[in-house]
Amino acid sequence: MVFSLRLRDSRKFIQVAVVGFIGSIVQFMIFNLLRLSFSPEYANVFAVEAAVISNFSLNNLWTFKANRIPVRQAKKLIIKFLQFNLASMGSIIIQFLVLKIGVNLFGRSFLIENSLVAIGILLGLVWNYLMYTRWIWKKK
Repeated sequence: MVFSLRLRDSRKFIQVAVVGFIGSIVQFMIFNLLRLSFSPEYANVFAVEAAVISNFSLNNLWTFKANRIPVRQAKKLIIKFLQFNLASMGSIIIQFLVLKIGVNLFGRSFLIENSLVAIGILLGLVWNYLMYTRWIWKKK
């Protein structure tokens, strides 16, 4: 019993991580398109929002398919998306601070900024997993 619960939770975490990895690719692409036009921390805020949209869609369709919110329930889907966005604010704040502090300490360059984004993503992963499993798609 305990083993099957642990395995199910581990599988769910891996699925969240896979979706997060795809979101990270989206985030890095948008970040690098915007980083020379905006300060890195603000470029990343826009990039994270693009990743949030991707992550919500993929998590709803795959990771949490047992608790999926169908498109035909548009009101509920919009409310859950807004909750998801709110839950993601923790990760956005974490990533913003990592970039702000990191750029102030180490300066600006492609390698430094992208390394800081990666660190922020990894720190935000734990926050996101907890928010997704305990609030957005919690079991009824």
